[in-house]
Amino acid sequence: MSSSADRVVTVLTILAEARQPLSVTEVATRQRVEKSTASRLRLIELARGVLDRTAVPHEARPLMLALRDETNESAHLAVFRADRVIYIDKAEAPTFIQTRTEVGDLAPLHCTATGKAILAWLPDSDLRRLVGARRLSTYTTRTLTTRRQLLPHLRRVRAQGYAVDDEEYVVGVRCVAAPLLGFGGSVIGAVGVSGLAARLTGAHLEAVTGAVVRAARHISRRLGGPVPDRQRAADRAGARGGRTPRS
Repeated sequence: MSSSADRVVTVLTILAEARQPLSVTEVATRQRVEKSTASRLRLIELARGVLDRTAVPHEARPLMLALRDETNESAHLAVFRADRVIYIDKAEAPTFIQTRTEVGDLAPLHCTATGKAILAWLPDSDLRRLVGARRLSTYTTRTLTTRRQLLPHLRRVRAQGYAVDDEEYVVGVRCVAAPLLGFGGSVIGAVGVSGLAARLTGAHLEAVTGAVVRAARHISRRLGGPVPDRQRAADRAGARGGRTPRS
């Protein structure tokens, strides 16, 4: 095996064994390379991309298709990139009105369901760094734009096991997402469903929420991650068809 291939394997092992999300600098430190070594840093990003493009969508794809078919809404798979989410797979529902999100699109963390599902499971230090004291971008009148608004909201998201984008990013579109957990319980992405706000309401929203949480649980297990107790509780509530709290 070449030295470059050896380094790829080393970086993949570091990412897989980490008990929390790692920055490029942290991976570089564990690999004992200089932060300024551009070729090594590109290697680390390549390794992250390999994980995103292979293991995550490969394991998630069958469950995303099932989620789309169960809910009759579009399903999305997203991972964390710097200060945004990037959509890496999509299962479009066969409806007349299609969602605008495409594979490769970037979206903000603080006002999308997938983004909030990821934020809510990040370590506190990463969350403080990402949210900070700065005002967050406004997209609709429902967007949470301050740390004082967002942090309590994210605590509720984590407590209930899923996030809702209630027309916070795009007017007329509502989304539900739950986190995907990898080795050691670190959040590596989110799976979600989006549709027209007028349609994703009431009993249908409750059913979709339960389906999303169950899909996230199964994908997490396939990725080698644990399932939080809160997520199991939300799963059971969704399966019973009980009242679903709104976030």
